Amino acid sequence: MKELEFKEVSLPFPIEEKLKSIPKELLDLPFEEIEKKCGHNIDLRRMRVSFWIEYDRAYRTQTAFSLANVFKGIMTGQGFQKHIISNTYKIIYLTTPPPSYQVIMEELLHFSLMLDREILALPHIDDEGKVDTKLLTIKHRVAQAVHNRVKGLPVNRSLMFTKDVGEDEPKQSQSLKDINQEIESIKKELTEGES
Repeated sequence: MKELEFKEVSLPFPIEEKLKSIPKELLDLPFEEIEKKCGHNIDLRRMRVSFWIEYDRAYRTQTAFSLANVFKGIMTGQGFQKHIISNTYKIIYLTTPPPSYQVIMEELLHFSLMLDREILALPHIDDEGKVDTKLLTIKHRVAQAVHNRVKGLPVNRSLMFTKDVGEDEPKQSQSLKDINQEIESIKKELTEGES
């Protein structure tokens, strides 16, 4: 691992002192090994993200780094001192910047493509000479997903027209003369009905 550099942000005393006391050979360990040795869990991962959010906030605003913002909602200050500060590997883990979301997704994509290649390379005929149709279905889906990723999905150019047909068809447009005759006819019916 590289020398940890912190741009113009003063870290809280307990973390700064612990970092100074860590032997260089531990800082040079591969990150995966540090993860294994610190026994990371969801709370430690959250504190790592919180550490770097707080670090960026302190740098951006040129204000003091608040250690409480790192463990707030996860554990108490005493618990942080007892379980995190006292553990060299957890401090190294905490103070190593997490990769960006984009980097994580790119790595996951490459890993998925390697698995897809392994699936496609599996023999689809078993030891008895029978075709494994379930495996062929999976292989077809994998191949189709790769094809769509490389060539894009086909464009659906169909159009749908719908028309409601019912008894409430609109009447043909009427002339003003026809409308006036209809009104007179209705008036006549109304006056006849009153008498």
